[in-house]
Amino acid sequence: MIDNSEKIISVITINLNDKLGLQRTVESVKSQSNSLYEHIIIDGGSTDGSLDLIKENASLFSYSISESDKGVYDAQNKGIAKAKGAYLIFLNSGDTFCSSKVLDLFVNDPHAKKYSVVYGNSNIIKGNGAIEKLIPPDELSTNFWYRQTLNHQAVFFKRDVFERFGKYNTNYRFSADMDLLLMIFKKEPEAFYHLNEFVCNYVEAGLSAKPENYEVIIKEKEQILKTYLSSEEYKRAKENYLNELPYKTRLRIFVSERPLLKSLTSLLFSKK
Repeated sequence: MIDNSEKIISVITINLNDKLGLQRTVESVKSQSNSLYEHIIIDGGSTDGSLDLIKENASLFSYSISESDKGVYDAQNKGIAKAKGAYLIFLNSGDTFCSSKVLDLFVNDPHAKKYSVVYGNSNIIKGNGAIEKLIPPDELSTNFWYRQTLNHQAVFFKRDVFERFGKYNTNYRFSADMDLLLMIFKKEPEAFYHLNEFVCNYVEAGLSAKPENYEVIIKEKEQILKTYLSSEEYKRAKENYLNELPYKTRLRIFVSERPLLKSLTSLLFSKK
């Protein structure tokens, strides 16, 4: 157990049956040149040897537990409850920091600690090994949120965010991070700051990356958007998004949003 009484950053890692991924994440956090952090492990009751790894590295963690939970966001909420750092970042099993200097870059940035939500850049590691660089804009707008959000593993949250806005809404299986971020943006748009540095390597292999979950994810995001955006804001954001898409993509979306037309199109193509 380490002394976390003066830590600036709480790194929260959740895990379920991903021992190899957890090992990569633990090594990445341990490699940080800045030592003013604590590392919290929330394991969902793994049976693949993850618990042995956690026990072997217990001296690296300010807190760890292995017990069943109600999903990703329930586990992250458990981590929030134990965090002592002024800022929290969620680096889940398999994800890593881009370099050993990431926490130094955050701590030493002259502006970052004036803001409640500090978001950086990400390397998105695709299933085929390809890397996509995700660099969000310096200035966020309402339009940004329509089909985008900030990569959760690249966001530093000031701890009082969770005291003022609440923890993650576990009614959302895939999109509670977007729910929290958009809630904060609509109430305090000035709370966001872009740390234009690469923060994390995010492995696109979790539940949200599976095609069979896409429809549920879109429904959750639509519900979130309609919760926080006015009808006019929603309409304008959707129009701007569609105008940037190729014609064929816009046509597919047009059809997919109209159940009768979608059924008729499926029937016509199935007869070919």
